[in-house]
Amino acid sequence: MRGEGAVPPKSPKGSREPGNDKPGGHRRKRHARRVATRKPRTRRAGESREAANGELVAVGVAPQLIPEGDYQAIGGGFEVYWLFNQPKLAVVWIVMVPDKSEADGFRRVRLSRHYNIKKWLGRGRFQFGEHSDYMREWIKITQRRPSRHDRIAPSAFKGVMAKVVVRTVTTDREQKALPAILQYSVVAAVIGIVAGGGRCR
Repeated sequence: MRGEGAVPPKSPKGSREPGNDKPGGHRRKRHARRVATRKPRTRRAGESREAANGELVAVGVAPQLIPEGDYQAIGGGFEVYWLFNQPKLAVVWIVMVPDKSEADGFRRVRLSRHYNIKKWLGRGRFQFGEHSDYMREWIKITQRRPSRHDRIAPSAFKGVMAKVVVRTVTTDREQKALPAILQYSVVAAVIGIVAGGGRCR
C-alpha cells in the first residue's frame, strides 16, 4: 500500500500503455508520417530504375556512328574522367551532319574530343604539355598564345563553331577489333575556327 504523495512505479520496458496497441507504436506512427511526406529521389542520367512490371531498366545513350570526314561543329561542355588511373579530358562537340530529312538540312550529333592530361593538380586544376594536342587546338580556337598566368580553360571551346575531323573507333581499350555494330565516332582533331572564338582568360 502506497503512502500519500508516493511516486508510482515505472512501467516495465516494452510494456503497453494506453493508446498503443503494440510496444513502440508511437515511434512507428511518426516513421510512417515521415515516409508518407518524403519527396521522391530524382534519378541521374544513365541510372538504372525498376519498371512497373518489376524488371530492371537501364537508361542511357548508345555511342553515335557517322561517316568519317570533315564537319562543322559547335563546341559544348567538357568533363574530366579517369582511364587506367590516368586523367583524361573530353570536350563535347555538336557535329552538323548533312541530312535532307531535317528542316534546316542538318542532323546534330553529339561527339567528344579526348585529350591526355599531363598532371592532375586537384580542385579542378590540371596541366597539359606545351606541345600537346590540347594546347595546339586551344591556340587555334583562341587565336593567341597563352601567357604564363593565363587560365588555359576548356571553356574556350564552348559556343565556338569550328571545323573538325571525325574518325571511327574500330578497336576497344585492349586494342581488340570491335565488330561493326559496336564501332562509334569521335572527334579526332579540331582544324580551326569558322565563327566565334577569340580571347579567353
